Amino acid sequence: MLVYIHGKNIDITDAMHNRIETKLSFMDKYFELDDSYRANVIVNSQKPTTVVEITIHTKFGILRAEVENIDFYAALDIAV
Repeated sequence: MLVYIHGKNIDITDAMHNRIETKLSFMDKYFELDDSYRANVIVNSQKPTTVVEITIHTKFGILRAEVENIDFYAALDIAV
């Protein structure tokens, strides 16, 4: 699965990038995801919270989650 990560009002660090890819990689055991599948991740910093939006386009439909939390890592965990 291809993962596209975008940041709004925030710079995506290497640690954030690695954590997002690690969290999304667990889906490989539930779905047969190849490079035809695309995951768009948008991290939006709205002081004092962070919004994490995950959208995965599949041939069966669209999987989408949007979570707002004070901590980026907590928001990512809940979204996944």
